[in-house]
Amino acid sequence: SVSLRYSNVYGPRQSPAGEAGVVAIFSDRLLRGAPVVLYGRELAGDDGCERDYVHVEDVVAANLLALGTDLRGAYNVATGVAHDTREVLAAVAAALEVTPVVEEAPPRAGDLWRCVLDPTRLQAQGWRARRSFGDGMAHTARSFVPERRGALFVSCRRARGAGAGRGRRPAAVGWRALGRGEPAR
Repeated sequence: SVSLRYSNVYGPRQSPAGEAGVVAIFSDRLLRGAPVVLYGRELAGDDGCERDYVHVEDVVAANLLALGTDLRGAYNVATGVAHDTREVLAAVAAALEVTPVVEEAPPRAGDLWRCVLDPTRLQAQGWRARRSFGDGMAHTARSFVPERRGALFVSCRRARGAGAGRGRRPAAVGWRALGRGEPAR
């Protein structure tokens, strides 16, 4: 059997509801002109926790590789590169061409300071993360812009009536990662 351990998965159609999914949360809040809360790693005002962000398209590719081959054991689906929360905010804000209003907050109880996985074992099987951090963040952030939501957004507006719900994300849209990574070894 094979086990794929995902680092922080992000991508279009990720739900901004709840506390997970910082890319979606930042995108949603910035597009609404709302302040963004940036939780510190050690203190309010620092750059925040470090995570290994992997785009959902790269996760799909890893799953297809696992299905199409005879992999055995555990594999980390990750980039192996840390990015802090402030970097994520900067990338999302740049993609949306907005200047964020940031509310600096102290660390949240239970947040890991750093979570970065080693993808070497999966890379030895031919898998590579294809989306760079900057490209992936821009791709995801721009997917939240109403005009870019395509037929899904249009059909939601039609279902609600002309003009109703404009600028709102359909509540039924979302995806959830199947698992979470564990500390790299």
